[in-house]
Formats: sequence, structure tokens, C-alpha cells
Amino acid sequence: MLDATSDLNDVLPSQVKTSKPRHKVFWIGIVGLVGIIVGFLILRYDYDSPTHLEIQREFESIPPLPNAQSVQANDILRSSGGLAGAYYTSSMPFADVRRHYEKQLQDRGYKFREFKSLKSWGQDYGEQALHYCKGQIMAELYNPGSVPGKKDYQFSFSISGNAFECR
Repeated sequence: MLDATSDLNDVLPSQVKTSKPRHKVFWIGIVGLVGIIVGFLILRYDYDSPTHLEIQREFESIPPLPNAQSVQANDILRSSGGLAGAYYTSSMPFADVRRHYEKQLQDRGYKFREFKSLKSWGQDYGEQALHYCKGQIMAELYNPGSVPGKKDYQFSFSISGNAFECR
């Protein structure tokens, strides 16, 4: 093959070892990874989940609390259907807000799922989240309590699809 006096320019291409086996392994790995990702996306897609349009319509069908003003609207599109909701200001106490939305949701077939008392950075500021389910659709009523930095709204209400909490 090569001796100590050979010049590298004198080497024939057939004498040079290539790293083709490494290239094959690399491309097999890439194809395999793409296959796994595509398979995961296909299997993960829930064909019975509500569409984004259905979630928007469901949110719009629930009248907001009288005299409440929307300060921010949310419309998030996801493969699972997404989320539609809003943040509101109101002079009404949260107990009245809760009564209003519970009546609206019960009239539309939602069932109460859970009440969560939340903490922010380990501190209890009175944050609360209430979840209601109808099939795979979840409604959430959120009270930020007195969490610092959340003074621009008194509550939020949202509808989301393909909720794990509702399965």
C-alpha cells in the first residue's frame, strides 16, 4: 500500500478507505427518526377531538358575566383543537362570577370536574381554578386572587379541547 517514501498524491482512489458505512448508519438513523416522529404525530392525533372552530363557537355561545369587560381575548390554535377565552374586569365578587358561569355551563351539559387552590411561587394568594367538562371539552374559570402583577383583571374564562382532565 503506502510506504514511507510515497507521496499522498500517488495514492489511487481504490486504495483510500472511505467512511461509507458511517454514512449509511447516519442516513438510516435520520430516516428512522423521521419515521418515529411521523408515526407519533399520526397516533397522537385524536380524530374525535373538537376542532378549533367548535371550541370558538362553544366559547361564544356562553354569555359573559353582565357588566364584565373583556381586557384580553385568547384564541390559541393547536392540533388538539386549541383554546378560546378571555380575561375580564368586574366589580362583582368572585362568588357571583362563579354562580353565573356554573349556571351557564350546567345549562349546556357541563359537569363540575374539580376545584384547585393554587399557589404562586409557594405563596397562597387565594388563586383558584375551577374545571368543568363536557366530553373532551374543558371550561376553566380562573380567579387570580391577589397575586402580585395580576391586578389588570379579576377573572378569566376559557374553553379548551382535547383536555386530559376530561378523559
